[in-house]
Amino acid sequence: MVGSHGLDRMPEAAHVNLVPADLVPGSLEQAAGYLGLLPPAQTLLVLNGSLPRLERALRVPAATVVRMPLVGQRELSAAAAGLPPSLGSRRFGAACLALAREICARYRAGLP
Repeated sequence: MVGSHGLDRMPEAAHVNLVPADLVPGSLEQAAGYLGLLPPAQTLLVLNGSLPRLERALRVPAATVVRMPLVGQRELSAAAAGLPPSLGSRRFGAACLALAREICARYRAGLP
């Protein structure tokens, strides 16, 4: 392998699967389909938004859920300026960092 010395320890199978979904019926139905195909212990449902009442009404599929804040004015302004949206606000950046931590933790847990 070409690259970092740690690549030879990287597992061949995915250490985490991310299934993104918007809080709309069609998106949640598609996500449920993917969730049914992937191993639950290695899969995270990443929701665009955190709206508990709407989630209950729409019946979010059973999974380990990561809720990302809805993109707002600050994030859109950062994107328009050519910057990552996570630099537009602390809440969105913190959510992105938390997701990255979860992905890294799952990767490290799978190492020999």
